[in-house]
Amino acid sequence: MSPYHEALLQCDLDRIRSKLKQMAILGEIALRASLEALKKRNRQLAYTVILSGRRINETEVRAAIEATYQEIHRRIRGLVEALRGNN
Repeated sequence: MSPYHEALLQCDLDRIRSKLKQMAILGEIALRASLEALKKRNRQLAYTVILSGRRINETEVRAAIEATYQEIHRRIRGLVEALRGNN
């Protein structure tokens, strides 16, 4: 793999790690809040936790879409390089 492609791959991996870290933080916050809601029987806090779960899901969907676009981009780059190599 060329240094250029290695740098692109590293950038992609860093972006994925960042998204995973963000999702883990949101999940931990939601878990703590849900335990607090159960302990105190706080319905409003429980509802807030449910809404925050949607935010986690949206982050996950965005990460999956981004990963799909990156995979398509990688494949197109490979095809372009193959075509350049044949000329």
